[in-house]
Amino acid sequence: TGGAYIDTFGDTDVIESIKDLPTNDQIEVITAMCEAGLAIGDQMESASPADISFWPIHPNLERIWMIKKLSGTFTNETWPT
Repeated sequence: TGGAYIDTFGDTDVIESIKDLPTNDQIEVITAMCEAGLAIGDQMESASPADISFWPIHPNLERIWMIKKLSGTFTNETWPT
């Protein structure tokens, strides 16, 4: 119906909102979306749980991190400077 992206992510409200904008604003919004540094799967914002890749990745990384901490082999949690 609405294409693979809309069928998968259900962004019909976003599409309709963009359609309601004047043409120049539509071009500006779509250009910004296409040229943004972040893409689906980046996990760089609070909306990452809405990304389908979040759920298989996040719990597994949490498990690995906890196993490392419990085993005593992960002793330094500081970021390199």
